[in-house]
Amino acid sequence: MTSFARRSQKRDELVAIDLGARVTKAVHLRKRGTEVLLLNYAFLELEEAERVPSRDVLAEHLRKVARLLGANVRRAVLSLGSSKSLLTHVDLPGASPSDLRRMIRLSPKNYLQRDVEDHLFDCYVSEGRSGNGTEHVPRTRRKAKVLVGGARQSDVETLSAAARDAGLFVEGITLSQVAIANAFLTRPEERGEVVALLDIGFATTSINIMMAGELVFTRVINFGAERFSDVVAQSAKPRLPEVSETDGPAPDEMQTRLQRAILLLAREVDASIGFFVSQYEATISRILVSGGSARSQFILQTLEAELGLPCESWSPASSLKIGLPENRGHELEYEAPQLLVAVGAGLSALTSGLISINLLAEEQETSEWRRRDPVRRGFWGAGMAVGLMLVWGGVLGYQGWRSGRQLAQLQAREKTLQDTPGESLNNAQRIAELESRVDALARQGRERMLWTPVLSALQFTTVEDIEFHKLAISQTVTKPPAPAPTPATGTPSPAAAKPKAPPPVTEKVVLSVQGKNYGDPKQIDRFIEEIVRNPYFKERLRADQPVLLKDLQPRQVDPGNPNRTFALFTIECYCAERTLKP
Repeated sequence: MTSFARRSQKRDELVAIDLGARVTKAVHLRKRGTEVLLLNYAFLELEEAERVPSRDVLAEHLRKVARLLGANVRRAVLSLGSSKSLLTHVDLPGASPSDLRRMIRLSPKNYLQRDVEDHLFDCYVSEGRSGNGTEHVPRTRRKAKVLVGGARQSDVETLSAAARDAGLFVEGITLSQVAIANAFLTRPEERGEVVALLDIGFATTSINIMMAGELVFTRVINFGAERFSDVVAQSAKPRLPEVSETDGPAPDEMQTRLQRAILLLAREVDASIGFFVSQYEATISRILVSGGSARSQFILQTLEAELGLPCESWSPASSLKIGLPENRGHELEYEAPQLLVAVGAGLSALTSGLISINLLAEEQETSEWRRRDPVRRGFWGAGMAVGLMLVWGGVLGYQGWRSGRQLAQLQAREKTLQDTPGESLNNAQRIAELESRVDALARQGRERMLWTPVLSALQFTTVEDIEFHKLAISQTVTKPPAPAPTPATGTPSPAAAKPKAPPPVTEKVVLSVQGKNYGDPKQIDRFIEEIVRNPYFKERLRADQPVLLKDLQPRQVDPGNPNRTFALFTIECYCAERTLKP
């Protein structure tokens, strides 16, 4: 999965993040041909709660960094500071980096001369000079000058997991000293010089010496910009009242204290340079200073005066093509010394031929080996073949089951037809019944308009506190029986031969109205009077007792409104009898 995800990333664009002790620096780089373009950069200071290296805290911190960059890319390279890592030169037997990593991990004390447990390592075999810097050594040499980098396994795993939680795909975790050296190696015009690279971090300072395009010396000094900050903070405190003004201005006192702190750093740097000169018999031409402190001319001038070598700040701008807005381009000139580690880490992944120290190399190598393992591929192929056969067998089984089910249904249908020969008659009866129901529904649809006049008239008979609840119309058609035939007696008379008229057919219509009376009982009488006085009902109701109260129930609580009561009543309106034509 790791290799597959790596191939899915854009190979020409990444985010490089330098996890400092107090400030995280990040850059967004894109490779275009032979040039590397700087698209954006960001700084994010760690809050007090974020300085505890837990997975969740780191993940949230990396999310904030990604949002500040605004980069729509998941490929990332991370850099660990010198306070959380180790980097040293070791003479080891000539072997591949993979074998060297295993050798060191099995016996770190034997090769590194220090007791380090639970560390991850990576090795870089130099292709140039040997230890004395005088001759080139072939690949078949018995001893090799190897650059070994390492960090605690728990720190690397926590950082890698936090980056995954933040939505980043970590392609590599390198070290800040290696990143600075690679940033220098991208300046081919200076590869022939012997240069000291001094990176002043917050808690530690690293000195790396480049000679003939190779990192030949590295050391970490437990002295950083934190000391400078403490001096400034102490000098900024209010002076005691008993101190007289003749003691000198406060800025001079702060400058003196700061100069003393710088001299302590300069002595450590001078000791490192002296050791290098005695071992390699080479002269350092200048010192390039990076980090936030490199922006102070006072620090650079003090170091130069104490060491006797030119000290100047440097930036990765000469190795990059700037793709920033004009206002940020001016800011970059001031902020660039702080971005060297992040830029160097990004260049390590985008540019070939540089120093390669990746603490995830062993994990990636194991994943790649598993992916390419022929036995594993054979298992995968056999599993896929078995899976395809099972799927094919399942499809055939399903088709057989479906065919058997259809056959059973047809057989049951055939048996039903054989057992019920009169089914066609039953179907005809059901069709006739359905047609009758359809005719009845059609007739009801046509006759529903007969309610329209009644409802129209009722809306003009409404009385306050009376609500209609139910309406019903009953129609009774009475047809008298036909007269019995007269027995024939002799010759029929002319009057008897004349056919008699059929008996009359009468129709009685009763309108039943059920309502709710929320008011006084007299409201029902007023409602009856309104019906009787209505022109429509007055014309159609009978003259004698046209409206009768048929039912009046006791008052009850309204379920919809418990604060109200009503009496349910029923009245019947009797229309005048009509004689229908035969």
